[in-house]
Amino acid sequence: MNLTINGSAVEVDDRHAKTPLLWVLRDVLGMHGTKFGCGVGYCAACTVLLDEKNTKSCQTAAERAVGKSIVTVEGASGPVVDAIRDAWYRGNVVQCGYCQPGQTLAAVRCWSRIPPRTPPRSHCG
Repeated sequence: MNLTINGSAVEVDDRHAKTPLLWVLRDVLGMHGTKFGCGVGYCAACTVLLDEKNTKSCQTAAERAVGKSIVTVEGASGPVVDAIRDAWYRGNVVQCGYCQPGQTLAAVRCWSRIPPRTPPRSHCG
């Protein structure tokens, strides 16, 4: 199986096709940023972006990610990610931080869907 993770092509043995993407990332590829929480898709600690959509990797077979772009917290970068991390740091949001990777990616997805602000139009003239 060929996967694209954080912009890089990665080959994974086909025997892992039915394995949840979470475990392929963590156990097969050694990427430990994506966390295991509840295992049933409720907590979203395992969130990754799959073709820019929030995806619970504990409930997604690795084969469903073939041909798609996977972004994990390790690969999240750019001004939106920096702004989210900075705001959470300044706001003292983090408690234990365990589910923060999933929350970060969910916030990135949410923020990226907001249209850029445009200057307000004047109603005069």
